[in-house]
Amino acid sequence: MKFPSSFLTLPGSSLAAFPAMWLAALVLAMVSAVSATPVVTNPTLSFVGTTEADVSATVTDLGGGRSLERGFVYAAAATNPDPLLGGAGVLKALKLGRVGSFTATVPNLSPETTYAVKSFIRTDLATAYSSVLFFTTDTIVSFNSGVGTVVNRSITAGETQGFDLHLPDSSMASFQGTGASGSMTWELLDVLGIVVATGSGDVSFTGALEWGDYQLRVSNPGVTSETFSLNLDIATAAAPLPDISVGLDATAPSGQDIYGPPSPDQFVLATTTLANARDFFFLVDNDGPLPDSMRISASAPNNLFKVSYFIAGKNQTAAAIAGIANTVRIGPDDAPVSVRAKISPDKTNTRIRDSEIVGGRRRTIYGSESFFGTMRVTSNSDYTISDSATFQLNTLP
Repeated sequence: MKFPSSFLTLPGSSLAAFPAMWLAALVLAMVSAVSATPVVTNPTLSFVGTTEADVSATVTDLGGGRSLERGFVYAAAATNPDPLLGGAGVLKALKLGRVGSFTATVPNLSPETTYAVKSFIRTDLATAYSSVLFFTTDTIVSFNSGVGTVVNRSITAGETQGFDLHLPDSSMASFQGTGASGSMTWELLDVLGIVVATGSGDVSFTGALEWGDYQLRVSNPGVTSETFSLNLDIATAAAPLPDISVGLDATAPSGQDIYGPPSPDQFVLATTTLANARDFFFLVDNDGPLPDSMRISASAPNNLFKVSYFIAGKNQTAAAIAGIANTVRIGPDDAPVSVRAKISPDKTNTRIRDSEIVGGRRRTIYGSESFFGTMRVTSNSDYTISDSATFQLNTLP
Protein backbone atom coordinates (compact mmCIF):
# COMPACT_ATOMS: atom_id res chain seq x y z
CA MET A 1 0.00 0.00 0.00
CA LYS A 2 1.36 3.44 -0.95
CA PHE A 3 1.09 6.62 1.16
CA PRO A 4 0.93 10.04 -0.49
CA SER A 5 4.10 12.04 0.00
CA SER A 6 4.53 15.60 1.30
CA PHE A 7 7.55 17.81 1.44
CA LEU A 8 9.18 19.33 4.55
CA THR A 9 12.19 21.60 4.58
CA LEU A 10 14.36 21.11 7.72
CA PRO A 11 16.95 23.68 8.82
CA GLY A 12 20.35 22.78 7.45
CA SER A 13 18.92 20.10 5.13
CA SER A 14 17.85 19.75 1.58
CA LEU A 15 14.29 19.17 0.51
CA ALA A 16 13.16 15.81 1.82
CA ALA A 17 10.14 13.77 0.96
CA PHE A 18 8.17 12.03 3.75
CA PRO A 19 5.03 9.95 3.65
CA ALA A 20 2.12 11.97 5.03
CA MET A 21 1.62 9.73 8.13
CA TRP A 22 5.30 9.99 9.03
CA LEU A 23 5.21 13.73 8.54
CA ALA A 24 2.22 14.12 10.90
CA ALA A 25 3.94 12.11 13.62
CA LEU A 26 7.14 14.14 13.29
CA VAL A 27 5.32 17.45 13.47
CA LEU A 28 3.35 16.29 16.53
CA ALA A 29 6.56 15.27 18.31
CA MET A 30 8.21 18.61 17.53
CA VAL A 31 5.20 20.55 18.79
CA SER A 32 5.11 18.47 22.00
CA ALA A 33 8.81 19.08 22.64
CA VAL A 34 8.45 22.80 22.17
CA SER A 35 5.34 23.14 24.32
CA ALA A 36 6.35 20.73 27.18
CA THR A 37 6.72 22.36 30.64
CA PRO A 38 9.68 21.54 32.93
CA VAL A 39 8.87 19.88 36.23
CA VAL A 40 10.23 20.62 39.71
CA THR A 41 9.15 19.02 43.00
CA ASN A 42 7.82 20.80 46.05
CA PRO A 43 10.49 22.18 48.43
CA THR A 44 11.44 20.45 51.66
CA LEU A 45 13.25 21.93 54.64
CA SER A 46 16.34 20.31 56.13
CA PHE A 47 17.26 23.19 58.44
CA VAL A 48 15.62 26.34 59.76
CA GLY A 49 17.50 28.85 61.91
CA THR A 50 16.89 32.37 63.04
CA THR A 51 18.32 33.99 59.87
CA GLU A 52 18.54 31.25 57.24
CA ALA A 53 17.05 27.97 56.05
CA ASP A 54 18.23 25.06 53.89
CA VAL A 55 15.71 24.05 51.23
CA SER A 56 15.82 21.09 48.82
CA ALA A 57 13.93 20.12 45.65
CA THR A 58 14.40 18.06 42.48
CA VAL A 59 14.09 18.94 38.79
CA THR A 60 12.63 15.83 37.21
CA ASP A 61 12.15 17.08 33.62
CA LEU A 62 13.47 20.02 31.60
CA GLY A 63 10.55 19.77 29.17
CA GLY A 64 12.84 19.71 26.16
CA GLY A 65 14.39 23.06 27.02
CA ARG A 66 17.82 24.21 28.18
CA SER A 67 18.22 25.03 31.88
CA LEU A 68 18.85 28.70 32.52
CA GLU A 69 18.43 28.82 36.30
CA ARG A 70 16.93 26.78 39.08
CA GLY A 71 16.48 27.37 42.76
CA PHE A 72 13.96 28.92 45.11
CA VAL A 73 11.93 32.11 45.21
CA TYR A 74 10.88 33.37 48.61
CA ALA A 75 9.32 36.33 50.38
CA ALA A 76 7.94 37.26 53.76
CA ALA A 77 4.46 35.74 53.76
CA ALA A 78 2.94 38.97 55.02
CA THR A 79 4.36 40.74 51.95
CA ASN A 80 3.83 38.09 49.28
CA PRO A 81 2.31 34.68 50.12
CA ASP A 82 2.64 33.47 46.50
CA PRO A 83 6.20 34.31 45.41
CA LEU A 84 7.06 34.36 41.70
CA LEU A 85 10.08 35.70 39.86
CA GLY A 86 9.85 39.48 39.77
CA GLY A 87 7.05 39.58 42.32
CA ALA A 88 6.76 42.07 45.17
CA GLY A 89 9.36 41.46 47.86
CA VAL A 90 10.53 38.25 46.16
CA LEU A 91 14.16 37.13 46.41
CA LYS A 92 15.75 34.04 44.93
CA ALA A 93 18.39 31.51 45.97
CA LEU A 94 19.95 29.74 42.99
CA LYS A 95 21.72 26.42 42.50
CA LEU A 96 23.49 25.58 39.23
CA GLY A 97 22.56 22.38 37.43
CA ARG A 98 20.06 20.64 35.21
CA VAL A 99 17.97 17.59 36.05
CA GLY A 100 18.39 16.22 39.59
CA SER A 101 18.12 17.17 43.22
CA PHE A 102 19.54 20.39 44.64
CA THR A 103 19.77 22.22 47.95
CA ALA A 104 20.27 25.90 48.56
CA THR A 105 20.53 28.11 51.60
CA VAL A 106 17.91 30.83 51.82
CA PRO A 107 19.85 33.64 53.56
CA ASN A 108 19.31 37.00 55.23
CA LEU A 109 16.03 36.12 56.91
CA SER A 110 14.52 37.86 59.92
CA PRO A 111 13.96 35.91 63.15
CA GLU A 112 10.43 35.00 64.18
CA THR A 113 9.06 35.65 60.67
CA THR A 114 6.92 33.45 58.41
CA TYR A 115 8.18 33.03 54.84
CA ALA A 116 6.66 31.62 51.65
CA VAL A 117 9.00 29.65 49.38
CA LYS A 118 8.65 27.88 46.03
CA SER A 119 11.13 25.84 44.07
CA PHE A 120 11.40 26.76 40.38
CA ILE A 121 13.13 25.85 37.14
CA ARG A 122 13.48 28.29 34.24
CA THR A 123 14.49 27.06 30.79
CA ASP A 124 14.78 28.81 27.47
CA LEU A 125 11.27 27.56 26.73
CA ALA A 126 9.27 27.89 29.96
CA THR A 127 9.31 28.47 33.72
CA ALA A 128 7.77 26.06 36.24
CA TYR A 129 7.04 26.51 39.94
CA SER A 130 6.20 24.14 42.76
CA SER A 131 3.48 24.60 45.32
CA VAL A 132 4.19 27.12 48.06
CA LEU A 133 5.75 26.08 51.38
CA PHE A 134 5.43 28.25 54.47
CA PHE A 135 7.97 28.18 57.28
CA THR A 136 8.76 30.38 60.25
CA THR A 137 12.30 31.23 61.28
CA ASP A 138 13.36 30.37 64.79
CA THR A 139 12.29 32.56 67.66
CA ILE A 140 14.93 33.54 70.22
CA VAL A 141 13.06 33.45 73.51
CA SER A 142 13.98 36.25 75.91
CA PHE A 143 13.67 35.47 79.61
CA ASN A 144 12.60 38.18 82.04
CA SER A 145 13.30 37.16 85.65
CA GLY A 146 13.53 33.59 84.41
CA VAL A 147 10.24 33.54 82.48
CA GLY A 148 9.75 33.65 78.70
CA THR A 149 6.40 33.83 76.90
CA VAL A 150 5.07 33.32 73.38
CA VAL A 151 1.50 34.52 72.93
CA ASN A 152 -1.03 33.51 70.24
CA ARG A 153 1.48 32.13 67.74
CA SER A 154 -0.08 30.96 64.47
CA ILE A 155 1.28 27.80 62.85
CA THR A 156 0.12 26.61 59.43
CA ALA A 157 -0.68 23.00 58.52
CA GLY A 158 2.49 20.99 57.94
CA GLU A 159 4.71 23.64 59.54
CA THR A 160 7.29 23.27 62.33
CA GLN A 161 8.41 26.23 64.41
CA GLY A 162 11.53 26.38 66.58
CA PHE A 163 12.11 28.34 69.78
CA ASP A 164 15.75 28.84 70.81
CA LEU A 165 16.32 28.81 74.57
CA HIS A 166 19.51 29.77 76.40
CA LEU A 167 19.72 28.70 80.04
CA PRO A 168 22.44 30.72 81.80
CA ASP A 169 22.24 28.39 84.82
CA SER A 170 21.04 24.88 85.46
CA SER A 171 17.34 25.10 86.19
CA MET A 172 14.27 23.20 87.29
CA ALA A 173 12.43 24.08 84.10
CA SER A 174 8.67 24.20 83.65
CA PHE A 175 7.55 24.58 80.01
CA GLN A 176 3.78 24.73 79.51
CA GLY A 177 1.67 25.45 76.44
CA THR A 178 -1.98 26.29 75.82
CA GLY A 179 -4.29 26.34 72.83
CA ALA A 180 -2.86 23.44 70.80
CA SER A 181 -5.02 20.61 69.53
CA GLY A 182 -4.27 16.98 70.23
CA SER A 183 -2.87 16.52 66.74
CA MET A 184 0.03 18.92 67.32
CA THR A 185 3.39 17.58 68.49
CA TRP A 186 6.46 19.01 70.23
CA GLU A 187 9.99 18.02 71.15
CA LEU A 188 12.74 19.54 73.27
CA LEU A 189 16.31 19.08 72.00
CA ASP A 190 19.67 19.87 73.56
CA VAL A 191 22.56 21.63 71.81
CA LEU A 192 23.66 18.33 70.21
CA GLY A 193 20.22 17.71 68.76
CA ILE A 194 19.46 14.92 71.23
CA VAL A 195 15.78 14.72 72.17
CA VAL A 196 15.27 15.54 75.86
CA ALA A 197 11.48 15.21 75.86
CA THR A 198 8.63 14.88 73.39
CA GLY A 199 4.85 14.86 73.41
CA SER A 200 1.62 15.70 71.62
CA GLY A 201 -0.93 18.43 72.17
CA ASP A 202 0.08 21.31 74.41
CA VAL A 203 3.73 21.51 75.47
CA SER A 204 4.14 20.09 78.97
CA PHE A 205 7.61 19.55 80.40
CA THR A 206 8.88 19.76 83.96
CA GLY A 207 12.40 18.68 84.84
CA ALA A 208 15.97 19.62 85.53
CA LEU A 209 18.02 21.05 82.65
CA GLU A 210 21.73 21.82 82.68
CA TRP A 211 22.81 25.29 81.62
CA GLY A 212 23.30 25.72 77.88
CA ASP A 213 21.32 25.99 74.66
CA TYR A 214 18.12 24.12 73.84
CA GLN A 215 15.46 24.23 71.14
CA LEU A 216 11.75 23.62 71.58
CA ARG A 217 10.18 22.53 68.28
CA VAL A 218 6.41 22.68 67.79
CA SER A 219 4.86 20.95 64.76
CA ASN A 220 1.42 21.05 63.17
CA PRO A 221 0.90 17.85 61.15
CA GLY A 222 -2.80 18.59 60.73
CA VAL A 223 -4.71 20.10 57.82
CA THR A 224 -5.68 23.46 59.31
CA SER A 225 -3.78 26.30 60.95
CA GLU A 226 -3.50 26.37 64.74
CA THR A 227 -2.78 28.99 67.38
CA PHE A 228 -0.85 28.27 70.56
CA SER A 229 0.89 30.04 73.44
CA LEU A 230 3.90 29.11 75.59
CA ASN A 231 4.96 29.89 79.15
CA LEU A 232 8.60 28.92 79.72
CA ASP A 233 9.87 29.15 83.30
CA ILE A 234 13.55 28.62 84.22
CA ALA A 235 13.54 30.76 87.37
CA THR A 236 14.18 27.93 89.82
CA ALA A 237 17.81 26.87 90.06
CA ALA A 238 18.70 23.17 89.82
CA ALA A 239 21.54 22.98 92.33
CA PRO A 240 23.80 19.97 92.78
CA LEU A 241 23.87 18.40 96.23
CA PRO A 242 27.16 16.77 97.27
CA ASP A 243 26.78 14.06 99.91
CA ILE A 244 29.63 12.26 101.71
CA SER A 245 29.38 9.51 104.29
CA VAL A 246 32.12 7.78 106.30
CA GLY A 247 32.66 4.41 107.98
CA LEU A 248 35.18 1.78 109.01
CA ASP A 249 34.20 -0.59 106.21
CA ALA A 250 33.09 -0.11 102.62
CA THR A 251 29.52 -1.28 103.14
CA ALA A 252 28.30 0.66 106.17
CA PRO A 253 29.25 4.33 106.05
CA SER A 254 27.22 6.75 108.13
CA GLY A 255 26.09 10.30 107.45
CA GLN A 256 24.25 9.71 104.17
CA ASP A 257 21.71 12.42 103.28
CA ILE A 258 23.27 14.81 105.80
CA TYR A 259 24.62 17.94 104.14
CA GLY A 260 26.82 20.88 105.00
CA PRO A 261 29.26 21.06 107.94
CA PRO A 262 30.14 17.70 109.53
CA SER A 263 27.62 16.40 112.03
CA PRO A 264 28.27 13.72 114.70
CA ASP A 265 26.87 11.21 112.20
CA GLN A 266 29.59 12.18 109.71
CA PHE A 267 32.42 11.30 112.09
CA VAL A 268 34.14 8.00 112.76
CA LEU A 269 36.83 7.02 115.28
CA ALA A 270 39.25 4.11 114.99
CA THR A 271 42.13 2.83 117.11
CA THR A 272 45.23 0.89 116.17
CA THR A 273 47.64 -1.25 118.13
CA LEU A 274 51.29 -1.85 117.30
CA ALA A 275 51.11 1.31 115.17
CA ASN A 276 49.44 -0.56 112.30
CA ALA A 277 47.74 1.28 109.45
CA ARG A 278 43.94 1.62 109.41
CA ASP A 279 41.53 2.25 106.56
CA PHE A 280 38.59 4.66 106.54
CA PHE A 281 35.90 4.39 103.87
CA PHE A 282 33.79 7.10 102.25
CA LEU A 283 30.98 7.21 99.73
CA VAL A 284 30.70 10.35 97.57
CA ASP A 285 27.28 10.94 96.05
CA ASN A 286 25.27 13.65 94.30
CA ASP A 287 21.71 13.98 95.55
CA GLY A 288 20.92 16.92 93.26
CA PRO A 289 18.69 16.61 90.17
CA LEU A 290 21.50 16.91 87.60
CA PRO A 291 24.73 14.97 86.99
CA ASP A 292 27.85 16.62 88.39
CA SER A 293 31.42 15.67 89.21
CA MET A 294 32.72 16.22 92.72
CA ARG A 295 36.04 17.76 93.72
CA ILE A 296 37.69 16.05 96.66
CA SER A 297 40.04 17.65 99.16
CA ALA A 298 41.48 15.78 102.16
CA SER A 299 43.82 16.36 105.09
CA ALA A 300 47.57 16.27 104.50
CA PRO A 301 49.96 14.00 106.45
CA ASN A 302 52.03 15.24 109.39
CA ASN A 303 55.26 14.18 111.02
CA LEU A 304 53.45 11.42 112.97
CA PHE A 305 51.13 9.94 110.32
CA LYS A 306 51.33 9.16 106.64
CA VAL A 307 48.18 9.23 104.47
CA SER A 308 47.08 7.73 101.15
CA TYR A 309 43.80 8.39 99.33
CA PHE A 310 42.26 6.07 96.74
CA ILE A 311 39.33 7.27 94.61
CA ALA A 312 37.46 4.46 92.85
CA GLY A 313 40.49 2.26 93.51
CA LYS A 314 43.03 4.66 92.02
CA ASN A 315 45.70 6.33 94.15
CA GLN A 316 45.06 10.06 93.99
CA THR A 317 46.82 11.09 97.18
CA ALA A 318 48.63 14.12 95.80
CA ALA A 319 45.52 15.46 94.03
CA ALA A 320 43.31 14.94 97.10
CA ILE A 321 45.76 16.73 99.39
CA ALA A 322 45.99 19.57 96.86
CA GLY A 323 42.19 19.72 96.71
CA ILE A 324 41.98 19.02 92.98
CA ALA A 325 40.99 15.35 92.83
CA ASN A 326 37.77 14.74 90.91
CA THR A 327 35.21 12.01 90.66
CA VAL A 328 33.41 11.04 87.49
CA ARG A 329 30.09 12.75 86.84
CA ILE A 330 27.49 11.35 89.22
CA GLY A 331 23.81 11.51 88.37
CA PRO A 332 20.94 11.31 90.83
CA ASP A 333 20.39 7.65 89.95
CA ASP A 334 24.06 6.64 89.79
CA ALA A 335 25.92 4.64 92.39
CA PRO A 336 28.17 6.71 94.68
CA VAL A 337 31.92 6.82 94.18
CA SER A 338 34.00 4.96 96.75
CA VAL A 339 36.98 6.61 98.43
CA ARG A 340 39.43 4.93 100.82
CA ALA A 341 41.82 6.69 103.17
CA LYS A 342 44.76 4.73 104.51
CA ILE A 343 46.28 6.28 107.64
CA SER A 344 49.67 4.90 108.66
CA PRO A 345 51.42 5.85 111.92
CA ASP A 346 55.04 6.75 111.21
CA LYS A 347 56.97 4.05 113.03
CA THR A 348 60.22 5.94 112.47
CA ASN A 349 59.03 8.68 114.79
CA THR A 350 59.94 7.98 118.43
CA ARG A 351 56.64 9.46 119.61
CA ILE A 352 54.89 6.65 117.76
CA ARG A 353 57.32 3.81 118.28
CA ASP A 354 60.27 3.61 120.68
CA SER A 355 62.00 1.13 122.91
CA GLU A 356 63.00 0.84 126.53
CA ILE A 357 65.05 -1.56 128.63
CA VAL A 358 63.15 -3.40 131.31
CA GLY A 359 64.87 -6.06 133.47
CA GLY A 360 67.85 -5.98 131.22
CA ARG A 361 65.79 -6.64 128.09
CA ARG A 362 64.80 -4.13 125.35
CA ARG A 363 61.15 -3.94 124.49
CA THR A 364 59.13 -1.88 121.96
CA ILE A 365 56.74 0.69 123.26
CA TYR A 366 54.10 2.73 121.41
CA GLY A 367 52.97 6.24 122.13
CA SER A 368 49.40 7.48 122.41
CA GLU A 369 48.91 9.87 119.47
CA SER A 370 45.98 10.95 117.28
CA PHE A 371 45.41 11.90 113.66
CA PHE A 372 42.31 13.97 112.96
CA GLY A 373 41.33 14.39 109.31
CA THR A 374 38.63 15.94 107.16
CA MET A 375 37.44 14.97 103.69
CA ARG A 376 35.41 17.56 101.78
CA VAL A 377 33.50 17.13 98.53
CA THR A 378 32.53 20.19 96.47
CA SER A 379 30.30 20.51 93.43
CA ASN A 380 32.35 21.29 90.33
CA SER A 381 29.47 23.28 88.84
CA ASP A 382 28.96 25.36 91.99
CA TYR A 383 31.96 25.75 94.28
CA THR A 384 29.79 27.20 97.03
CA ILE A 385 28.08 23.85 97.70
CA SER A 386 30.03 21.21 99.64
CA ASP A 387 29.74 18.47 102.25
CA SER A 388 32.30 17.15 104.73
CA ALA A 389 33.08 14.14 106.87
CA THR A 390 35.70 13.80 109.62
CA PHE A 391 37.68 10.86 110.95
CA GLN A 392 40.15 10.17 113.74
CA LEU A 393 42.79 7.50 114.33
CA ASN A 394 44.25 6.92 117.81
CA THR A 395 47.32 4.85 118.46
CA LEU A 396 47.31 2.79 121.62
CA PRO A 397 50.36 2.48 123.89
